[in-house]
Amino acid sequence: MSDFCSMKNLEKYGDRIRLLRSEKKLTQENMANDLGISVTAYSKIERGKTNISMSRLKQIAEALGVSTLKITHPDMENNTEGSFIVKEPLHQYGEFNTVSLVQRIHRLQDEIAQLHKILADKEDIIALLKEKIG
Repeated sequence: MSDFCSMKNLEKYGDRIRLLRSEKKLTQENMANDLGISVTAYSKIERGKTNISMSRLKQIAEALGVSTLKITHPDMENNTEGSFIVKEPLHQYGEFNTVSLVQRIHRLQDEIAQLHKILADKEDIIALLKEKIG
């Protein structure tokens, strides 16, 4: 089991998810419906009793209106420019230290921005082609 999926981390993530859900005044039933799973399955996530994939974590974060980092690394905060402020030092994760993790996040943010631009350009092309057809 990787560090991301360790039982200790699953329990921490579950606690943070429960806290965020409560702050948003959502019920476990609301979340289960948004995720397309049973309330029992969702409850196990909050209790750290079930393995959670990165794609499921992204779905949960989206349903809560937060980034996955808000769940996995609440010691990092997104500032208005879209970069991250480290409020407390991160632990070392394998070969990555705090600086390299933040640099990696910035690179991924740049890649995401580029992909959004490509997607927008493709959507414009599709709209123009639909106009020509119709």
